[in-house]
Amino acid sequence: ITGSPEALMVVGDKLYWGSPGGIYRCNLDGSGPEVFINTGSGEPEYPIDMQYDEVSGKIYFVNDRTDYSGGYFSVGFDGTGMTEHILDIDGTAIEVDFGAGKTYMAVYCVAGTAITENGMYMCNLDGSGLSKFGEFGSKATWGIAMDKEEGKLYWGYKISNSAQDGKIVRANLDGSDPVDFVTEVSPHAMQIVWIKL
Repeated sequence: ITGSPEALMVVGDKLYWGSPGGIYRCNLDGSGPEVFINTGSGEPEYPIDMQYDEVSGKIYFVNDRTDYSGGYFSVGFDGTGMTEHILDIDGTAIEVDFGAGKTYMAVYCVAGTAITENGMYMCNLDGSGLSKFGEFGSKATWGIAMDKEEGKLYWGYKISNSAQDGKIVRANLDGSDPVDFVTEVSPHAMQIVWIKL
């Protein structure tokens, strides 16, 4: 049932992930895996990265475009209201600032879609106001993380799939003032956590 898990997230006492056919979940110890939102062979076919908004009760995600139809979607946590906000795009990573109503995505260009140039993009939750704010390397960016405390956004810039030739870029939440934060790494995924000592 686990298939090819992507887009891991914890909500309450469950682990959720995207895989071909929809969104799946299990207990935190890995027991009880089950289909949570079944899309079958219909769109979206493979949520590849996602974020949950507990206030609105919605999941926002990008759908795989490598072997499927792509797109930026939202769906209610009960599986209702599936909405494709930006059609057919090839997003590989997503971070959402629910308080500010902004979505950040790493997206490959696809002819005939809203994304005509590879890069880091931001938009409103509903997909409006789409704009490019940064670059990623020649390989897919799988990690975006937002530091709300410091008002910063981080993303991976990959040159190859596994060599230490990439970097992590840090910028303001509007994409301004990008700097190379960490170099000589191969960033694959990121999470910002503040720990009080």
